[in-house]
Amino acid sequence: MKAWQITAKEEIALVEKKQEAEATDVKVRISEVALSSTDVAIFEGKKASYPIIPVRSAIGLVSEAHAMSGLKKGERVVLSPYVLDDPFYKKKGALVPDVKVMGLDMDGFLCDFISMPPENVYPLPEGIKDNDAIFTEQIALAVKSLGALETERGDYVAILGANTLGIIAAELCIYYQLVPIVIDVDETKLSLAENHGIYYTINPSKADVRQRIIEITGGKLAEFTLYEPRSNMLPNYIPSITQEGGTVAVIGYNYFLSNLQLNLGDVLEKQLNVTAVKNGYGEFNTAINLLANKVINTEGFIDSVIKFDDIGRELPRISEDKYAYGKVVVDCM
Repeated sequence: MKAWQITAKEEIALVEKKQEAEATDVKVRISEVALSSTDVAIFEGKKASYPIIPVRSAIGLVSEAHAMSGLKKGERVVLSPYVLDDPFYKKKGALVPDVKVMGLDMDGFLCDFISMPPENVYPLPEGIKDNDAIFTEQIALAVKSLGALETERGDYVAILGANTLGIIAAELCIYYQLVPIVIDVDETKLSLAENHGIYYTINPSKADVRQRIIEITGGKLAEFTLYEPRSNMLPNYIPSITQEGGTVAVIGYNYFLSNLQLNLGDVLEKQLNVTAVKNGYGEFNTAINLLANKVINTEGFIDSVIKFDDIGRELPRISEDKYAYGKVVVDCM
């Protein structure tokens, strides 16, 4: 296969690589992938070991498939990047599975062809467009994040960060009959959130966040807070906007972030419950169903589309001005 491989800090090369495949694997012609801030971080050197092929979000067409897979040649599919390292983790006393993520812990999807186990290949319904399907992985992560909270209808959920994941989580809140409050310093992102039906948005540079949430919630603050560290928002808002005894979920891929500071004294004083969700393992079918039923609107998420052959030139440019971009899609056909 032909793949873009990050070989060292700020170095990426187009390579020919032979992939070992099992007899039951499905061979997929990659048609579209999405670059993320994590891919940019790997390129910038925030990764302990190289080389690695980046990207964890991809869709494609089945090129070859075993009859037992249930997939047909030419069928549109979305790929799951999640690899369960040890399916017998419970017997060994682990509380959660050790899930490896392609593009982070092992080679990812920035290539022309790839062979995958059939359980990682999901057929796409006809009604889902490619530019919607490319967000399946982030929707799965948002579903799992909200599933980690014991919410009830009408609960308020403060979301720190109006990036793609934050807006998707807010859309899901509305679907689950929760009330999202999205907080971000970027007015453009907040406008996008509002265009996606998010009624309550707060810009800390224009309003007192705590006071505004007091007004919105009738004085009780948010029962739940979602914090996505890559959103460029600081976590110091968490204790002041979350109700006493409330729950905070730290979500996303915190592989390459600098240490973030949160006063544990404030967390203890308010008896906050803190949980973390770092992948969407087990939620791909749910994410696809949400897209098929038009629950998630992805309009405006894609900032630009680049060609596969241009990655060597475009990735350094994106790295230089990463905050100017939302999602960058790569056309691999």
